[in-house]
Amino acid sequence: MELIARITLEKARYFLAQAASNQDDDAVLHNRLPFVANLEAAIIYARSSLDHLSNELKPLHNPSGYKHWHDTRIDTLTLTIRCFHILPVEEILSFIKSQRA
Repeated sequence: MELIARITLEKARYFLAQAASNQDDDAVLHNRLPFVANLEAAIIYARSSLDHLSNELKPLHNPSGYKHWHDTRIDTLTLTIRCFHILPVEEILSFIKSQRA
């Protein structure tokens, strides 16, 4: 049986790929809606996959084990963001909001 979390993550990857292809389209310069909508869908599905992962695996494993795994992944992501000088999440969300107008 395939985990719902994995299916949800595949959906996030699909929408991220759609956003990337929309960004390369010259027509998107005049209409950002396809890019923004697909990027937002990717973010929502990616976040939902974590909730599904938690709900599906906590009953099978020690709940504190999941929390440790999750916290370790967040720490790794934060370190990656700092190492590669990726914008803070607040700046990314601010940019997305500014592009909606």
